[in-house]
Amino acid sequence: MSRSQVRLAPLLAVLTTALLVLASTGVATAGPTAVRTSDTIRLDGGTPTVLPDPPDVPRAWFATPCATGQLNEPYRYDGYPMVAVTGQITNCGPNWSMARFTLVSFPAANDHGYAFDSQLRPYQPTGVPTPVEATMFRQPVPGELGVCLMRTVAAPVACLRLTFDADLEMTWQPIPVDDPLVQKPVFLIDDSDLGDPGGFCGTCFRLA
Repeated sequence: MSRSQVRLAPLLAVLTTALLVLASTGVATAGPTAVRTSDTIRLDGGTPTVLPDPPDVPRAWFATPCATGQLNEPYRYDGYPMVAVTGQITNCGPNWSMARFTLVSFPAANDHGYAFDSQLRPYQPTGVPTPVEATMFRQPVPGELGVCLMRTVAAPVACLRLTFDADLEMTWQPIPVDDPLVQKPVFLIDDSDLGDPGGFCGTCFRLA
């Protein structure tokens, strides 16, 4: 063995030991930490970890940039005071599976409306109408109520005005999406801990 080989032997031994320690502890010398990528892979200390699939109903309201729709004449089931509405909405934007819509109520006495993440619904593929059917959580109260199909918190697609007299008899009419009754802020509510959202907003609607 040459003198140079003799001098390198201790250095090689030290390097080999260091590599074995790194391998046994799982410590990475470089790499991103806690990075969420589009294919649900996280790099945690350089070690790939598969994350769970995203939930069916997102906590954020993912919106299509384009939707058309209509709401039909509201009605009541015999013997029940709650109001039901039907209609349809069509995604005319990109065919994105995470895009959602919902139905929002705007009582005349309130300066805002509520959307619940449990009531966000997906579209059919782009260009295919999605049927809409919804029923009010509780019975109405006297006064005016705006109801809108919405593709996001600031984008109503089709709206109605429902008017209830003192005996809760109802009249209705379509209204423009910029009618003052429905031109109000909308707040998206995480209702996962609310139980029945109707206890929070009785004049809101439950989508089928």
